[in-house]
Amino acid sequence: MGRILIACHDSQMRRGLSSNLFHDHHTLTEAKDMAEARERISAEDYDCAFLEAELPGDGGLEQIVASVVPNPATSVIVLASPLSFEAVVNRVGSAVFQVLAKPFLPAQIRAAAQRGCERSVLIRDNKKLRTIVARVEEQVRALPSTTAERGRDKASVAPELSKTGASGSDGKQGRNLSHVTSGQSFDLSGVLDQIEKELIEKVLFQAGGLQAEAARRMGLSRSALAYKLQKHGIRLSNPQSPA
Repeated sequence: MGRILIACHDSQMRRGLSSNLFHDHHTLTEAKDMAEARERISAEDYDCAFLEAELPGDGGLEQIVASVVPNPATSVIVLASPLSFEAVVNRVGSAVFQVLAKPFLPAQIRAAAQRGCERSVLIRDNKKLRTIVARVEEQVRALPSTTAERGRDKASVAPELSKTGASGSDGKQGRNLSHVTSGQSFDLSGVLDQIEKELIEKVLFQAGGLQAEAARRMGLSRSALAYKLQKHGIRLSNPQSPA
């Protein structure tokens, strides 16, 4: 369930998309042209945005993508006609989450929205965790040098994680970060690597072990994901059905 913008000039298409996505309890907003889409974007952050390639307004498709959705956490899905599909992919394929060709199957639209919203949540959680780690690092550096004073102040640093929501749904991030107050300093890059590894493992599990699908959900190229798998020593087991 996420916040989704549907920007199409065809009212019938907007109603069709809204009807399909409504079943998954998304919060939906519609726009009929570029001006209205910009107005909606300026008022709220969206997890996913369906943008018609031929959306009326000033500028080409590249300008539409760049100006309508500046938030990197928003998964942009471009809706293209069959004749323009290949050209659209060549022009903005690397800048958007996905390009879909008309006509659309209901299951196709719902699956794209789900993947886009999941990617948005992962990006926002990752950003939040990095902010938390940076804040904890500053507090650890400011700890007094004497053992007695460190013992008194550890209690004020440790709750930072739970207070700001560092722990994920399974609590793993909170447990992994809890060790940072055990000494005067810690390896920030190591903590971030551990967070990244756990996020990748989670997405791989949700994608049933399919590397291409996991890369799509995280907004990475397959080569980039392959590099991260090797970097973190993640080995793919037998594919499982997505949770």
